[in-house]
Amino acid sequence: MRRLYLDKKVQTSASGIAKHLRKKRGIRADVNLVQRVLLEEGMAEVCLNKRVRKRPWVRYERTYPLPAVHLDWSTGINGSSLCVVLDDASRKILSGGEFDRQSAETSVKLLKEALDKYAYIRKIQEVITDCGSEFHANRRDKEGNATHPFEDFCKENDITHILCGRAHPQTNGKVEKWFHLYKRHRSGFNSFEGFVYWYNCVRLHMSLDWDNLETPEQAFWRKLEPVVLGNFMELLEKEVENYEAK
Repeated sequence: MRRLYLDKKVQTSASGIAKHLRKKRGIRADVNLVQRVLLEEGMAEVCLNKRVRKRPWVRYERTYPLPAVHLDWSTGINGSSLCVVLDDASRKILSGGEFDRQSAETSVKLLKEALDKYAYIRKIQEVITDCGSEFHANRRDKEGNATHPFEDFCKENDITHILCGRAHPQTNGKVEKWFHLYKRHRSGFNSFEGFVYWYNCVRLHMSLDWDNLETPEQAFWRKLEPVVLGNFMELLEKEVENYEAK
């Protein structure tokens, strides 16, 4: 492999050489391997400024589904506006749709839909959004208060509204990642509902139980098992108490 490119006239990086080998020579060369060979032959130098120890990768997610959801808007197909409510623990889409325009009223509608659909299991306690006008009033009084449909709905239903930091979309990264997937694959489905079904129930998700090829739908119910069991035991205890009271 070394004889293929040990020419000091080649002024390119390891990634450039690897790409050349793939494109021109048909050799599937790994960038790290190319870099290692260049270092051995004295054709590259180690940049000490880049040798920074990486922090351990930490996954921030709730243990159980439903306590926290992500809600955001993006651009849908054919000029539509797209909005979804995504569960933090399982990545399942709880509600969503493609609409003519973005609005606070539709944001409330989708959050209420998710809240009502799963209230029999567990109540949504937190909703994570950006600071867009669909979720947050930009004009506020001196005390920081304002009247806004989405904020009012959260207060009325005792839901904590968590705002992402401005210019910091990573806080809502799970739903941003979903939007990226939507833009890649939505055209292959006849309807939004068909795409969501494929995402929730068919597509395997690498951030879940990858060893068991888990989907968001499967993760949602797997992670809910302790909650459902707890609800059942609580109901059973109440039934016993009522029976003994008689």
